Amino acid sequence: MATIHPPISTIHPTSAGTYRERDVLILLEQGLPKGFDVFHSVEWSAMHDGDQGFGEFDAVVVAPTGHLVLLEVKAGQVVARAQGLVKFYSDSGANPKDVEHQARRQHSAMMDRLSKSGLHEIHVSQLLVLADQVIDKGTITYPRERIVDATQLDSLCSLVKDAIPRNSLADPLRVHVLDFLANRFKLHPDMATHIGQIHRANIQLAEGLAT
Repeated sequence: MATIHPPISTIHPTSAGTYRERDVLILLEQGLPKGFDVFHSVEWSAMHDGDQGFGEFDAVVVAPTGHLVLLEVKAGQVVARAQGLVKFYSDSGANPKDVEHQARRQHSAMMDRLSKSGLHEIHVSQLLVLADQVIDKGTITYPRERIVDATQLDSLCSLVKDAIPRNSLADPLRVHVLDFLANRFKLHPDMATHIGQIHRANIQLAEGLAT
């Protein structure tokens, strides 16, 4: 059984979409073996030409080998148009969201953040999960092999494992990846500042004694 971060018990769905995302996490928890870690609702931030961009990964699977699989989960109806797959959201008015553009942006953001964190050896695959729809073919952006439709949900965990390279990374590197996704910082004391504080305190104590 995979480890979910944070645990599924902490999820309180408020929409049909979040219910479906929870369903996917339950499938991953029960279908992936021990040694897999799954992070969900992972907020990310990246800089591009001086501008800071924000987003969220629906789910990030960390394999025992240390490599990653991003899952972009789309519940409800996704519409195929000439420019690709789009989805309408109630809070976006009449403007649909370009699903494939969003997926490219997510993948690019993860690669950028890993690179800037020195995690160059991590391979990042991506699956688009269409939890409520059936699709017959892929697009130039998304190969059919990287799309999981409603008829394939029972095979989701097998498809996740198929997307992972066979080579393994060193254990310390995998731990670094887990810390990276969990937003765990490694903080060290600044010795120069510490010494300066002691020096100033000694001066103040000496001045008090002299007085």
